[in-house]
This record gives sequence, C-alpha cells and structure tokens, in this order.
Amino acid sequence: YDFDGLTDATDGVLLIVAEKPDTFWVDDVAIQTEPVTTLNPLPPTISVPRSYFGMHFNRLDTPWPRVNETVGAVRIWDAGENRNKSGVGSQWSEINPVAGTFNWTGLDARVATALAHNADVVYTLGGRTPQWASGQPDATSPYGPGQCAEPKTDQLWQDWVRTIATRYKGKIKLWEVWNEPDIADFYCGSPDELIDLARQAYGILKQVDPTNRVLTPGFSGYQGPGYLDYYLSQSGLQYADILSYHFYVDTPEESAAARTANIKSVINRYGGQIKPVWNTEQGWLGIPTPTPLPIATGAAYVARAYLLNWAYGITRYYYYTWDSEYNRIAFTQADGVSLTPADVAYREVATWMTGKIMESLSTDLNGTYTATLHDALGTRQRVLWNPRQSIQFAIPATWGVGRQRDLAGGVVDLTGKTSIAIGESPVLLEGSQPVVTEIILDNAAPGVQDAAHGRSFSGRWCLSIGANKFSPSSLFSCGTGQDRYRWTPQLIKSGNYQVYVWWSAHVNRSNNVAYTVAHAGGQITKNLDQTTGGGAWVLLGTYPFNIGNAGYVEVSDVNGLANADAVKFVPVP
Repeated sequence: YDFDGLTDATDGVLLIVAEKPDTFWVDDVAIQTEPVTTLNPLPPTISVPRSYFGMHFNRLDTPWPRVNETVGAVRIWDAGENRNKSGVGSQWSEINPVAGTFNWTGLDARVATALAHNADVVYTLGGRTPQWASGQPDATSPYGPGQCAEPKTDQLWQDWVRTIATRYKGKIKLWEVWNEPDIADFYCGSPDELIDLARQAYGILKQVDPTNRVLTPGFSGYQGPGYLDYYLSQSGLQYADILSYHFYVDTPEESAAARTANIKSVINRYGGQIKPVWNTEQGWLGIPTPTPLPIATGAAYVARAYLLNWAYGITRYYYYTWDSEYNRIAFTQADGVSLTPADVAYREVATWMTGKIMESLSTDLNGTYTATLHDALGTRQRVLWNPRQSIQFAIPATWGVGRQRDLAGGVVDLTGKTSIAIGESPVLLEGSQPVVTEIILDNAAPGVQDAAHGRSFSGRWCLSIGANKFSPSSLFSCGTGQDRYRWTPQLIKSGNYQVYVWWSAHVNRSNNVAYTVAHAGGQITKNLDQTTGGGAWVLLGTYPFNIGNAGYVEVSDVNGLANADAVKFVPVP
C-alpha cells in the first residue's frame, strides 16, 4: 500500500474502517519503508481541450472572470446566493425549499452565464436534500438539518432528478450524483443507498436525454480510497460514464504519482479504465480561517496543478473556488473584478496548454520538472519548474529556444542564452522547431477502450498466448468475424509516413489477416499471413498523412483469427 503525504517527521497511521456492522480481529501491524521507483506519467495523446479548465463560483453575483475566455467548464456546487444574501442559491434545498415550490432564478442565471461564455456545466444533484424531503430530517449538516441524508422516498428523488433534467435539457448535459459522500457532512446515508440513488438517477437522465453523461459521486478521498472501492465493488460503475474524484493535496506534486496511481488502480480493478477520470474539486482552503499562501507560491500552485493533473491522465479539472472567503489563494481583488497573480497564472497556463498535446512530463535529478508540449504545427514548447529549489538550468542546444514566458505574462528574449533560472513558478520556453520522430502504438489491455492514447476496438479481443509479442501482451480476436482493432496516431506534422505492423504469430491465426490503412489519399487494405513470422516490424507501405488524428491502421478478423499487437509510423524525410 502507498501512504500519501508521509514524511520522516510524520507518524503513520493505519486506519481500519468497517463498511458494515461485523466483527474483525487485528493481530500485529507494522509499517516499513520500501524503495519507490518514480515512473514518468503517460499523458493523454489528445490535445488539451478548453473544457479541461473548469471552475467553481460560490456567489451568484460574481462577475465572469476576465481571463480571455479560458474558463471552459463550470461545476455547480456550493453555488449560493449573492454576497449580500439576496437572490437564490442553486442546490436542491435552495431551489425547492418547500414541497411543490421551485425557484429556478439563481440556477437559470448561472446556466445562462456559463453558456454565454461557451462553458459547459456539470450539476451536482445530491448533497443538499431539503429537510421536508429528507430521510433523516434531524441529521446534522453544515447546510441545515437533514440536508446530508438520502430522500425519504425513491419517488421524491426521481421527481427531483426528472424535473431538473427536463428543465435544462440540452443546456446541462453533465450530471454528478452527489458531492463527497465519504464525508458525513455531505452524506449520512449508507453506501448501498447511494448506489441505488445513482442507479435511479442514471436511468432517468438517460431517458430524458440519451446524450446526457453521468458522473459518479465526487469522492473526497480524505479517508483514503476505501469508500470508492466499495462503491465500485457493488457495481456502482455501471451507473456512470465518468469517474469523479477530489484530489486535494498540500502541494501540487505531493504524492501526485502515487495518489493518482492508487486511485486508478482501484478504478481499473472494476473495469473503470475505459472511462475518463475527472478531478471535480481541488483547491487550497482554510476553514474557518484561511492562512494565505505567499502570492507567488499561490500563483505557482495554480499553474502546476493544471499541468500535473493533465500529465497524470485527469482530463477535466474544476478548481475550487474562484470567489470563496476561505481561499488561501486569492483569485480576485476586493472589487471582485481586478485580477490577482493567481488569476493571471490561470489565464497564462490555460493559454499555454489549450490546443496543445503534452508529449511527456519528466523530472531530472535536481527535481526540475519538464512538460513537453507541441502545437498544431508541430512546434515544441517546454514548461519547466522546480518546486524544491531555485537553480540554473542549462538549456539543451537542440531545443532551439528563442523566448521565455512567465506566469505574469512577461516575455524574455533568450537569444544567445545558454541557461535560465528555474524555481517554483513554471516558465514556458518556446521557439523550438518541429521534431517529428517515429510513433509506436501498442495494444491496450483486454477490454480497454483507450481513445486518449489512440487505441480502440469493436467486437471482442482476448489475451494472446502467441510468441514474440512486441510488449508483455498482445490480443487476438475472439468474436465472430466482426472484430476490429484500431490504432490512431496523433501526428504533429503532415507528410509521408512508413507504416509498420507487428504481430505475435500462432498456428491458429489466419494466413490472410486484413490490415486497413486510412490515410490522406484514401484507404488501402493489405492481407498478411500471421501463422508465421511475427516478432518483428513488417512494412505495409508508405502513405501520406495529414497533421492530427484523421488517419489510422485497423486489423480485422474478417478472414479468420487475427492478432492485434503494435503499429509504427515513421516520417519520411
């Protein structure tokens, strides 16, 4: 097991929590350190969408941020009234405080504002049950009695979900079942009741609009991933299209690799690797009295958090929050409009990342992080920072760097410079020339749709026992002649590419396996004998491809049993 956030000066605690009444015995427990190898993450191969940059707004009258329209998504949770307590909040207990009475004005305004700025909306359905509808009307909640509880009847929940989904059909298409059910302040019912609420909500939301997407409850993880594990073990995954989790940390890099890996290992255990993982809430708060972070540190945290979330495969991140009085990082001046360094950092890092592909994130021996990006023209850019120390970084001559941009929007000419100062605040180095190298796409695990890394399939593909695999595994078609496996590269430059395939040979394979190459000039199908050979790259041919991900290679079992292992695209000078 990995323990998040422990240091030499921290006492470790192993907490065993019973998820249902029962008896268990504990003998001796020991915790000892173990060498850890930090592996660089594999970022998604898609370009960073504008919708990755999500935000919360607590106050109804908070002006839309003046950050060049970089806010691409809004989560409606803790969405209250105006600062002077006028107006109406946007959660269930505020909209529907009395049975049969609804006041939609606050939510109408929030949705209209988000859509006017081309930002999509995710709405959190549960966590604020009106007392009149509560199954535990006297339960303690920071929002008021009974609001943490499940509704007292299924019908009340179903009516609420159907009513709000119908009203905002086509306007809100993302729905989160509940907020932080692993904290009693927000949910005081049982996990099994929560799963049933998710089941009911999922069916209704899909009935109202089949294009609606449903998020799991947003688990906080404060007590570890145990609640998430139980929820998924009881088939909770089937009632969601997206996994929602809150990755609160002390520093952006704190256990980033271990914590993300731990959560994803739990999700993958129940087949969740086929669904995106979103960080629907993370920020730096101090309740009831926030201790402000140093201004430069706060701005740096904001930028690093967005860079790291994407690098570790989190494809949506909603910062919490723009306008809370509990923020340790101020996002607006006292007038509620003028920008702070944190706002500017948000704008800058969103500008750096949006529309770019993050090729890699690496860390050197000095603790310097390097995120390598490239734009639509294939021009490489690099973001560097060091969270532990300020150092001089020697710029590799091969990078061809011309300029440096900082989180304040400043630009420095680096002509003739061989090194730069690196510290806690990320800087962007640009001016590199496109460098196109070969692209290799391996197969994913059986049953895993991994479009983010260019791998998808139809039909059934099972684990192969054939020899000479490209990597530790390969797949074979185990369906009925309708199986297709597709590799889709994200090319950073248009041009001609040699296309190679690799397979694992077996006597049961077809001697006429069909490979289809879709390229800029059309499609071509070639048939290869997979009963023999294999274990090496075999050239299909040289074809023109456009920049982006329109081209692909697909293998099928239309002519008999087929193996799906790996493909390679090599640019022709």
